Amino acid sequence: MIKQSFLTLLVFFSIIITANAQFGIGAGLLYGTDSELGFTGRVNYNINSKIGIFAGYSLLSSESEEDPLTGLEASASASSFDIDGHYHFSEGATKPYVLAGISIWRVKAEVLGFSVSASETGINVGGGVIHSLSDKFSLFGEAKYVIIDGGRLCLLWVLIMDFNLQLIQNTSRITAYVVRLFLIS
Repeated sequence: MIKQSFLTLLVFFSIIITANAQFGIGAGLLYGTDSELGFTGRVNYNINSKIGIFAGYSLLSSESEEDPLTGLEASASASSFDIDGHYHFSEGATKPYVLAGISIWRVKAEVLGFSVSASETGINVGGGVIHSLSDKFSLFGEAKYVIIDGGRLCLLWVLIMDFNLQLIQNTSRITAYVVRLFLIS
């Protein structure tokens, strides 16, 4: 019974701590040094006004090209999953930031109907600027260097829609539900 009460208080306090959190979801364009234009989707969670976590999936592809030496046609595509931590230098409408994170890249090449793929993990370092267009929309540009086998420079332009969570108003209702859940089980 004591463990259940402590767990209920822990849930109650964690809700209060995250009440000012902000989620966002976005999509945008990506340019990588080893490919043509690509697309990216992002979600973010701002822990506070200075620190945020961004997770994203990006897809880069190149057109089929003919090798001038062999005459064979080949195509390649690359995708990545990134998790980056952002540190924002200001709290105004325009926020410059630095980032660090990890990136998992998957590259696939196809020649004569045969395909080969490989995955690699790397480290992201970079920076950018987020500018709030309104309460719900932000636009950011980012330059990120991915350190994998010689490195890749990626440039992003993303439009984000922000979702503000207002949990403090509903804290008592959520806590009562959690207490009831523990008493039943």
